[in-house]
Amino acid sequence: DLSQLAQSLAESQDSGLRSGLSLALGSIPKDRLQDLNPIGLESWSQLASRWFAQCRDTSTHSDSSWLLRQWKLPLPKVTDETDVRADRDWFVNSAEMTMLRIKPPAVEPGPRITLIDPLESFRQQLVELRDVTKEKLTQAQLHTRATAYFKTGDHAAALADLERLLEDPKISNPGELPVYRILVLSRLGRHDDATAAYETVRETLNKQLNLYLASQMAALRGDHTTSLDLLGQAARDETPDQLVLYDVACAAAMCAKSLSETDPDNYQKLKTLALALLAKAIEAGYSDRQHLSQDPDFMVLHGETEFLSLVGKIYQRPGELALPNSEYWIASCEVKRGQFEAFMQDTSYNFEKPTNFNGVETKFSPTADHPAQLVSWYDAVMYCNWLSRREGKSPVYRKTGKKEIGGFRNEEFDQWELVPSANGYRLPREVEWEYAARAGSVTDWSSGSDERLLADYCQMSPCNVTAEVGHKLPNAWGLHDIHGNVLEWCYDKQDSYRVTRGGGLLMPAKLCLSEMRWKNEPSYRHMHCGFRLALSSSGIPK
Repeated sequence: DLSQLAQSLAESQDSGLRSGLSLALGSIPKDRLQDLNPIGLESWSQLASRWFAQCRDTSTHSDSSWLLRQWKLPLPKVTDETDVRADRDWFVNSAEMTMLRIKPPAVEPGPRITLIDPLESFRQQLVELRDVTKEKLTQAQLHTRATAYFKTGDHAAALADLERLLEDPKISNPGELPVYRILVLSRLGRHDDATAAYETVRETLNKQLNLYLASQMAALRGDHTTSLDLLGQAARDETPDQLVLYDVACAAAMCAKSLSETDPDNYQKLKTLALALLAKAIEAGYSDRQHLSQDPDFMVLHGETEFLSLVGKIYQRPGELALPNSEYWIASCEVKRGQFEAFMQDTSYNFEKPTNFNGVETKFSPTADHPAQLVSWYDAVMYCNWLSRREGKSPVYRKTGKKEIGGFRNEEFDQWELVPSANGYRLPREVEWEYAARAGSVTDWSSGSDERLLADYCQMSPCNVTAEVGHKLPNAWGLHDIHGNVLEWCYDKQDSYRVTRGGGLLMPAKLCLSEMRWKNEPSYRHMHCGFRLALSSSGIPK
């Protein structure tokens, strides 16, 4: 008796039960229920409308709206749906997208992250070269040994090998060897020699190497004011370069290491600064988690929970879960074709718009309710900026005025960057995308590991057209089309590439896994490529 069931569950506080029943009933055709149980159909229509408008959680809101759409019933009007309320984990923005609040896990991601000993490989190199005589030691082996001595802290032995290498006339490009020699001299207390050596190469070094060297030299000679000031310059830079920030974070960590036993106050200050710089580098796009976790410069931070958390924010490999550490919002659905066309057709908008864009491939997205596709990463961030400005938020992306070379065809691209202080719409970061996509699951797909169930959640091969946005079942947190339909651009950058997640309509199930990722040129337009929006909590009015 569906009517009695609806009545008994009207006041249920169990979001899982509300969601499960909404999805189960929505899977039954309305006409069939109309014939079998018209009173029960009416009762559930009313209850679903009430849940949609009044329940706080994202899963009940998404699943009851899916039920109503499946039964082709109008969604009830919520008079304050565009308002962000503390008692509701969803709101509807001006483009009629439902944004879902995603909360970070209660536990720190640190226990999931395993940090190896970064010095072990250098120790192994020294063992392998231990029995090689001086006469038989090749230039390459000498270089390897000098680096290994430097990394493991045998500075006198490192200096002997470095000076032997630098005196060799066959070396036309010494690379990092002069940098290591300057640092070794400083660590041996030969500060005048280190300064003289630094002045001979200073003009040939880039910005981050100059900061890396100058800050450590100051710290090692006891000039902590100068060291902290040099390092603080990068922290105050409003348009930071991720590699500069990373290298300066390395310098701060190494400065801290040099003071670990002699100056506990400045030791702690430098560790805190190193963590802040590293967090800023990751915010600016640094994403090489393997290098970060194995970089010997950061060994002084390995016991810090905050360092483990920063490592955990970067996606590394399939099957390894990274976790966000702050609240954010993400759209329940991919951006629709009609929503993207509204941006393209806005004649009052005088900022960047896609050029040479001929519209979506209508064969694959035939209506305004199908997903936008043939959208490049550039097109997606321009849409984010447009919607941000329309709602009075500050745009998250800006052109730097520079070009970058890369991609599969080594092309020239416009260089864009994230505005650190902006609060507008943006693309989700990978860690945010996967955390929301999995919705607490650790299985192949958010629906489990049984491929037979996946078709209800995922538009995939052998389909030859996308599904209407939100037509498939949502995951446990209310996100639709997280598997299949179109690939979704993320903010994350790998070299000159940008990352896409989620799989597409022409891909088989094994390419629509929660862990699957691809990288494409930011200018890449393909019928597989679309996007969904994210929003930081700072973009929400208090």
